[in-house]
Amino acid sequence: MPLGAQGAQYLGVMGWHVGWNWLLATGFELPVTGLDAGVSALLVKLVPDGPDILTGGSQGPEGSVVCLTFFVGAIATLLWRLRNSAQVS
Repeated sequence: MPLGAQGAQYLGVMGWHVGWNWLLATGFELPVTGLDAGVSALLVKLVPDGPDILTGGSQGPEGSVVCLTFFVGAIATLLWRLRNSAQVS
């Protein structure tokens, strides 16, 4: 099954996502989307301290408003760059 440019992009995105989940679960012993991997931290055990809206609570960092803000900002930046590059061409 040949992969075009879009297929390669999806594989790259999936690779980053898998890496992110692995780092959270095994590197820092944090829950990933509400699931506990049940393994000891390889790097350092992080213990979230603060309101669930900031730490993500039982969902882990992905459920925090901090992560939401980051991704909304990243999407807005990508859309802005896409729009500006279309106007230049």
